[in-house]
Amino acid sequence: MAAAAGEKKDMKIDIKIDVFSECQKKDKDWALGLKGVSGKCKPIPYKDKVEADSKKWTDAKLNKAALDAINMGLKQFSQRIVQFKEEFDKKKKEEKVVIKELCTEYDRFSKEIVEALAVWIEEQLSGKADNAKSLKDCGGAIEKLGKIDFKGAFSKPRERVVNVLKPLAADTGGDKGTDKAVEELEGAKSELLETGDQATFVIDTLIKAARKTKSDKNVDPELVAFAQKVLKNEKIFDAFLKGADEFGDALDDALAAAKSGKLDKKEAAKHLKSVESLKSLDADVKTVLDLANKLEPEFNKIKGKLK
Repeated sequence: MAAAAGEKKDMKIDIKIDVFSECQKKDKDWALGLKGVSGKCKPIPYKDKVEADSKKWTDAKLNKAALDAINMGLKQFSQRIVQFKEEFDKKKKEEKVVIKELCTEYDRFSKEIVEALAVWIEEQLSGKADNAKSLKDCGGAIEKLGKIDFKGAFSKPRERVVNVLKPLAADTGGDKGTDKAVEELEGAKSELLETGDQATFVIDTLIKAARKTKSDKNVDPELVAFAQKVLKNEKIFDAFLKGADEFGDALDDALAAAKSGKLDKKEAAKHLKSVESLKSLDADVKTVLDLANKLEPEFNKIKGKLK
């Protein structure tokens, strides 16, 4: 159940947005020291009167939260200042060009930040915000799962590792750490990073989002029920994540041995056994993908209702 709302009261948002607040001091001092910049790029005033839940908000809380909500945008602006300074220091652009572009960026950013703040306030005060984070976290993971090509995510890199280790373990070919062995194992690691690690990250994100949503009293009951459904399959997801971690560790160990020239018959056999013991990952991948495919339409239905 969602938490009971308090009485709606009139509240004021009255803040000044210092666009340079996330800049390092040296970058801020440089920018404001340019001719005309300090007069043009002033703090942006933002004022509004709103009705807000008195149980959740006060004027002070609302004003602080509004500033926190645009923090990421301010950090992005600070990176642009760094870029402008680098161009200026390396004499890639004349001072007047840098000043013009910096002020243009300020105008663009000022408009965007005010629009973003207005959207944030509307979401917070309409009650959509509590659902929005859960929708974003769960939905982002489910959407990414649908785009990942799971076929061969672990079997392909494992096959490459086995092809390196098998002849060494049987002492029928290869040697203790040739460039070719290292190259093949590094190639297997790249394949794993490209798809397998992406899959584990997304599934881990989904589980964490579901746990958080399940315990959030302000989230819509349908979202809570969906999170509970995800967590009913937690053991399956956790088994997959554990196996994926073990495979990554086994591959890293084999690669380290190859790079150090210690991949003799005994060492190769040990690593081969570790890698081949994880063949069940292929079945785990299929199970996880089937679950994701079943969950996605249900989530999209809830998402459509709450947006």
